[in-house]
Amino acid sequence: MNFRRIFLVKSLLLLFPSVKCSVTNWFYVAVNESAHLSIAAAGSVYDATWMKDRKRLLQIKDRKVKYYVNKEQCRCKIFLNGTLQIEQAVKEDSGNYTVTVYEQDGKRKAEEHIVFIVQGPVPQPVLSDKCINKTVFVKCEVKQKTKDETFIIELTQDKSKKIQKNATSLELHTRHSGTFRCVVKNQVSEKMVEKVIKCSGQLDLYLILSTAGGAVVFVIVMILLIYC
Repeated sequence: MNFRRIFLVKSLLLLFPSVKCSVTNWFYVAVNESAHLSIAAAGSVYDATWMKDRKRLLQIKDRKVKYYVNKEQCRCKIFLNGTLQIEQAVKEDSGNYTVTVYEQDGKRKAEEHIVFIVQGPVPQPVLSDKCINKTVFVKCEVKQKTKDETFIIELTQDKSKKIQKNATSLELHTRHSGTFRCVVKNQVSEKMVEKVIKCSGQLDLYLILSTAGGAVVFVIVMILLIYC
């Protein structure tokens, strides 16, 4: 059966040698930084067209560049090898980019897809805690600048670690005091906060004192009812 499959694949390649598989890559860049979206085709190219969200941006053909959008607003240019440069990237530049490369005879040489994401720096995380019955309730959270903004959060205590992707907060419950560290990051930046938290059961003492006080009051009331 395996030999039959191999034979079938080889036959298809012989029948359709010009068919190229499309490739999808992810590319992250920080706000205000420049990005270079390169293609796998080596050397200079004869004809390459870049599109964003299915709308043509610019094309290089026979070493001549043609813009389909406003050059200043695009803040982009193309090199002889087909690489697209985006200067001073903003979040609005994020999107699905496609480059199609053609040979001089008009045959398609390659097609690649790039998910381009522009991210800002992560905000400073806030680490808060509560101590209830000798249990530490630790919470790390960050404030969103936009509703769709999410982060990778790591909350660690000694050798234990808890990780949450696509989140804005993360909680950890433990009966062990110590140093807690929260790291918030995305693909282009990272920030950390650290805090020593001790939970020695003070709240248990308050609860015991309150219970004892209530019992004393109850006894006094009963005595007064009996002897008065």
